[in-house]
Amino acid sequence: MGKICKCHGISGSCTTKTCWQRIAEFQTIGGHLKTAYRKAFKIDSNTDRNGNSLGRIRKGIADSNTMPAKSSLSTMPGSRLAYAEESPDYCKSTSLGSNGTFGRHCSRRRGDDVSPEERKSCRKICRQCGFRVKRQRRRVLNACNCRFKWCCEVQCDSCAIEELTYTCSE
Repeated sequence: MGKICKCHGISGSCTTKTCWQRIAEFQTIGGHLKTAYRKAFKIDSNTDRNGNSLGRIRKGIADSNTMPAKSSLSTMPGSRLAYAEESPDYCKSTSLGSNGTFGRHCSRRRGDDVSPEERKSCRKICRQCGFRVKRQRRRVLNACNCRFKWCCEVQCDSCAIEELTYTCSE
């Protein structure tokens, strides 16, 4: 949140000042969330000799050293994120019917009309996950040479075109 003020008055003088709170830019908020995610604490549900939960908190992702046992989670700093389970591996996840990125299509299109994200798609979804990019040619039937016939009918031919596809493979 940030404080924004605007002056009101004759010829730009600041006889009256109006201020309000404004939410930060999306990228600023995203940066703070990413930092908090990287510094998150992992909560272990270990038990002591009597079977009582220790509710241990362990420093997360970058450094997985176990912190001293805490009697409850209320001692964790309020501004920190906590998690109970590791996130699934985006590359190899098979949860919820997903195959990860194996077999996924990516783009190698070039040109002024192609976004930077699309240009990097094969690198991001295949290569960063340890897969190679497989190039395949395939024949696709498309409607072509379409013409309008008098009153309410369009007739098209079927034309076969070859297209290149790229998929993540081993």
